[in-house]
Amino acid sequence: MIWRALALILMAGPARTATLTVTVLPVRNDRGLVELCLFSGPRGFPDCAGDPTIQRRRLPAQPGTLRTTFEVPPGTYAVTVFHDEKRLGRVETNFLGIPRSGVGASRDPVSHFGPPTFKAAAFAMPAGPAAITIALRYPE
Repeated sequence: MIWRALALILMAGPARTATLTVTVLPVRNDRGLVELCLFSGPRGFPDCAGDPTIQRRRLPAQPGTLRTTFEVPPGTYAVTVFHDEKRLGRVETNFLGIPRSGVGASRDPVSHFGPPTFKAAAFAMPAGPAAITIALRYPE
């Protein structure tokens, strides 16, 4: 019985991953960093500070369009992005909690009060390559 279970585990092999390409636009200037966080569930969403279950990319800001990739197995994911112009390591907000920096999320969820939920930003990652585009929204 144990040998049969071991054989099944070995035959299953490693989990297959596929490339998720994320395009972010428009980045308004070259100050600071653009940070992207990939979530596989609602834990910690949308703030990726200190959550070990996500993948993170910090890219030098450049005006226009930015692209990066993540290698992930099929499943449900959500991506958040923010333009950290002052290199604070977090989304800068005003006294009401409204972002002062550019922010965005997968599926472009509309959020009237507070940040979007994981459910609103979640998308299905297929077994093959996929691509999403996230629009950064800057305060006026």
